[in-house]
Amino acid sequence: MRQILSTLFIRLRALIRMGNISRFIVSTPSARHDAPLIGRIVARVAPYLRISDMDYYTENLAEFGSRGRSMAAELLSQPLPDGFSDDGVRLAFNKNSGFVFLVNDDYQCAMMNGDRLEIFHSTPYDGIEGFLSDLLEENEPGDLHREDAEYLIQCAENEGLELTGEWLACAG
Repeated sequence: MRQILSTLFIRLRALIRMGNISRFIVSTPSARHDAPLIGRIVARVAPYLRISDMDYYTENLAEFGSRGRSMAAELLSQPLPDGFSDDGVRLAFNKNSGFVFLVNDDYQCAMMNGDRLEIFHSTPYDGIEGFLSDLLEENEPGDLHREDAEYLIQCAENEGLELTGEWLACAG
């Protein structure tokens, strides 16, 4: 139960930042059966999220600044990465980090990695974030929760990345 609440908290916080809490409750697979439980969890967790402090995310181009708009132009000149849904794609800007990225209705994120637009992943269990090649290089499957390791292996196979070392052994 603690794992479920932890995952729910992480997703809830991200969706509140993006202003999509109502979509979260509707799109959660078990929402139709667990709506009263989800409502109680939201009511208890929301005060701890400091929503007023989360004004660093914006989709308003007027808040991007000249550097942000320049980065946005570079993003828009790239093809969408394989596996990135084209439903509701929009530009977003993190005022704290200065990163400009694409988001979509499936809550995927794509950012420039060098000269290529790539999906910026977040693992399903522990929420470890990064580009797939970096996540595979910086982590070993035995150091990650099983769900996170399986997710990274599946993403690598979907994106045609060749697995090596412990990742190859784990995938076999």
